[in-house]
Amino acid sequence: MNKKGQINTFGWIAITVIGLLSIMAILASTNVITLSAQPGIVSALEYDGEFNDFTLPEEVAGTSLIANTSYAEASEAFTVAFESFANINATAGLTYQFASRMEIDGDLENFDVEVALGDALVTEFQITKLYILYDEEGVVLESTNPLYTGEVNSDQDEAEFKDLNMLEGDYVIVVEGRTLPAVSALLGGESILTMTFDATSDDSDAVDEGVLTIYNYI
Repeated sequence: MNKKGQINTFGWIAITVIGLLSIMAILASTNVITLSAQPGIVSALEYDGEFNDFTLPEEVAGTSLIANTSYAEASEAFTVAFESFANINATAGLTYQFASRMEIDGDLENFDVEVALGDALVTEFQITKLYILYDEEGVVLESTNPLYTGEVNSDQDEAEFKDLNMLEGDYVIVVEGRTLPAVSALLGGESILTMTFDATSDDSDAVDEGVLTIYNYI
């Protein structure tokens, strides 16, 4: 190859390399601009929410509860009560799904729930599962695919959630349990279980704790 040919070849190589470098520089600058044009894509949540209401589930069917007493708030705490849909002394060996709808307005952190059986039931009823679902159309009241699953103690008379972060929304919180063969001590109107809620909110006036009680059908 003569010198002229070598010069032309090297020239085209140089042009090609410069062109590739230019394209890469343009792409790199475009990415920088794209990213910088969307500040705050990942931002810290503001946990300034509160409990808003507890009712029967609206979208998820199958709860073993009936109408609740009025939901009430006082001194940044709530109280609410439900009844079982039937007297759980009637038949031993049945499974119950005590499911209530929990409305949270805003976001909460350090969300804890402690579930404890009533004194009359500690040897005659067992907690088998504790879980949370979304109260949405198409969601089935079962624990096969829960949003959160709680821990049940070895005696099956207590259960709990610890340190959850709950975003604003409507949820179904479910305590599943079954009666034992010797069930007989619980009278109508006596406590089946209590659920004690406690969470953290940055809003000093927020309702961030409370107690839900489930009573035996009268």
